[in-house]
Amino acid sequence: MIFEGRPTDRITADDLRGLITEGAREDQFVDFKRAPYAGSDKDRYELLKDVTAFANASGGYILIGVDENGEHRASALVGVENAEQVRRSILDRCLTLIDPRLTELDIGIVPVDGHDIVVCRVPESPRKPHAAIPDREHHYFWLRYQDGVKLMTVAEVREAIAGDAVQRELSELRRELGARREQQLIADERGRDVDEAGLLRLQTPEALAEHSERLFRTAIEGRPYFRLTATPLPPTGRDIREQREALAQLLTRPPSYRQHGFDLGMGVADQGIRQTAAGLHRPRLDYKHMRLFWNGHLEFWNPADDDWITWAEAPGLPTPQRPFAALSLIEATACFVLLMRDLCRLIGHEGEVEFRFGLYGVEGRRLLPYAPNTYGRLFEHVDPNGPIGVVREADMCTGPVRAGFAALPGTVVFRLISEVYYRLGYSREHIPYFDADGRFVQDVEAAQRAGGEA
Repeated sequence: MIFEGRPTDRITADDLRGLITEGAREDQFVDFKRAPYAGSDKDRYELLKDVTAFANASGGYILIGVDENGEHRASALVGVENAEQVRRSILDRCLTLIDPRLTELDIGIVPVDGHDIVVCRVPESPRKPHAAIPDREHHYFWLRYQDGVKLMTVAEVREAIAGDAVQRELSELRRELGARREQQLIADERGRDVDEAGLLRLQTPEALAEHSERLFRTAIEGRPYFRLTATPLPPTGRDIREQREALAQLLTRPPSYRQHGFDLGMGVADQGIRQTAAGLHRPRLDYKHMRLFWNGHLEFWNPADDDWITWAEAPGLPTPQRPFAALSLIEATACFVLLMRDLCRLIGHEGEVEFRFGLYGVEGRRLLPYAPNTYGRLFEHVDPNGPIGVVREADMCTGPVRAGFAALPGTVVFRLISEVYYRLGYSREHIPYFDADGRFVQDVEAAQRAGGEA
């Protein structure tokens, strides 16, 4: 299903832009509307028809403010005026003119490039069939098909009514059994003694994350480290070793978010890439270490006390007390997400990816909202000697954050970084280098100047 069935608050501007770039076509899961449903009887009838058809089928999305060409493909994001009023109007009509009432209807507003797109998510209903009631005398049962909306036949209505309770009970039983099997599998895999090659056989991301972190801690021997991980989901079912040459080239020269910015490959091209039974890796552990496993799991390590991660110019402070460089952490994370996007393209993974961010052995260290002695500092809002911004735990790890390949990089970086800032006592205004939509700003210098003028 489009957007992987996500709720509207997890649909991003990048998701909607992707519909235009790909020329997405209307089908049984999505309907494009250039203009909102107005107040006429015809528009009210059309709204109820579209919503109930999705609810009676497999669910889907109605996107209002998206133009489509003559072939029913998304062609432009035109937006709607008074989006909140449109949202409330749709919700009010659906709650009063559909029987039984659709309680799980999800309607949100997604700003995109100055336009407001109203996104109406209609889940498949466990109480179908639902009738559209445009007036007191008529009840209509509609169903969404690949090529549009049609009236349900008597047999389809009878089948939906008869199968409602039974299907719901069966679905709940399947979910419960599936959840129990998943819990048992996670417990079994966590209880194993797994070496590096054994990571390739783990079926659950939870066990993979736990065992890979244990191996990481053994390798760093208690030294402070910065670590990023990404896992294509599910962890099993792929072996990418046949593409080793292209993968080695990607790890040698990973993508950068901006010219002359921080990246994950500067100064390490001469390291070479080594192959093991488990995957590929850069041999050095003390600077921009990269590790890729044959199942697609990717890791990046770097000491958390070197000049690349800390403010080397911080006056009078020994290395262990230097504050973290916000831009280094943020841009390294942004470059890592870009690298994972390119990796997914190379190995043909189009599903979800799970990201994690970690700072290890850094208790007592500080993260200031902006760089000392640079544009955009917010020292007037934060006491550099106060309690805010100090790491109170030995390790600070965030995530997991999951995103579909089509949504990368999207807001993944902001979701990882913002949790760090919030846990250190900061608010949204103290998180630098992101725009209003939570996307990393490529022109960092401009963002710093804007912060300094604010």
